[in-house]
Amino acid sequence: MKKLRERIDLVDLISGVANELMVSPNNDHFGCYRDIFKVLVARNNGLKQIKSFCFICPAAAARRYEQGRRPRLRLTRHHLA
Repeated sequence: MKKLRERIDLVDLISGVANELMVSPNNDHFGCYRDIFKVLVARNNGLKQIKSFCFICPAAAARRYEQGRRPRLRLTRHHLA
């Protein structure tokens, strides 16, 4: 996505998985939404191989999802159709 000035952290073109890594446990909801959008835009702009998205975050952020504090982002893997 060079022309869009955004980069996906890691893309496995063979298995079709886009991985986004989050280092900080802060603002995980914002980062995840931004990364979902970034992956969708990349897929619509030439990376047609992307079939799924994996958001990797620290345990502190993941616990918020498990406890239901981020109900819309509970899944760790979302398949793109």
